[in-house]
Order: sequence, then structure tokens, then C-alpha cells
Amino acid sequence: MAFFARAVGRSVARAVIARSTSRLATRGASRRSPTSRSEMRSNARGALRAATGGAFGAASELAEEIGELYEEAGEIVEAAFYEAMDTMYEMCGNAGQESVFFNHVIPAFADEMENTQIGEDWSGVDIGEYMVFMGEIVEAGNSIMEDAFGEASGLASEAEDAEVELEELNF
Repeated sequence: MAFFARAVGRSVARAVIARSTSRLATRGASRRSPTSRSEMRSNARGALRAATGGAFGAASELAEEIGELYEEAGEIVEAAFYEAMDTMYEMCGNAGQESVFFNHVIPAFADEMENTQIGEDWSGVDIGEYMVFMGEIVEAGNSIMEDAFGEASGLASEAEDAEVELEELNF
């Protein structure tokens, strides 16, 4: 869950910085015509590209891509968690299994989610003595989570590659 908090924090920080920068850039715009503001921004973009050799735009695009990849990885894992819960609940055949599901399976999966970071393998949930009559159900959930963490790890690897590219820009 710490990963989710970091990803959300990064996204919020990017949005706040982008809005603040935009507001600062447009202050006083009401005194000028829209044409002059557009012309000013065009000139500013051209000057920035010329000064940095396009590195600023590339860095900005890479940073955005990195954030999106981590965000998507987190969304995949979270969606898989709920899919696993739905699947396992639908597999429960009686009140006893439902009781074990609510009292043991859900908390065990939530704990494992808390302890597994994106980029790591899902180690699986084992509910001890209840695995005798809930094993097939729990394994279905574990399978969903293993697939999701595998897919999320692939996205995290792409993000790490993009981070290396960003560092190589020497910006």
C-alpha cells in the first residue's frame, strides 16, 4: 500500500505543480490580448527548445510516462484484488465457506497486498487449517494476483528503463 501512496502523491504533486506553473505563466494575461499571449508562449517554447536542445521536452515526456506506468501498475494490482475477491466469493458454496471467506480470506489477501511491492512476486495466501475446504477457492485468488503482479512488474520494469533514460539526459 505504500507504493500506492507514493504513486498517488507523485501524481498529485505533478498536477499541483503543473497548475501552479500554468497560473503563474498566465498572470496578467487579462491585460494583454489572447494573440500576444499565444505569441509569447510560442516564442518561449522555441527559446526553451533551442536552449536545451529539446531535452526539457523529452524529460517532461519521460517523467509523465514514468508516472503513468507506475500508476497503471498500481491500478492493475488493485483491480485484480477486487476481481480475486469477487471470484472467490462466487466460488463459496455454503455459509461455512462464506464465513471463512469474510473472517480469514479477505484479511489474509489484504495483508499480503500490504506486504508485496510491485516488482515482487505474489507469494500467495495460505489460510492454514481452512485450506482443507477452501484451498481451491484461495488458489483461484492467488492465481489472479500472481498474474496481476506479473503484469505490473512488467510495467514497473518499463518505468525503470524510462527512469534510466531520464537520468541519461543529464538535465
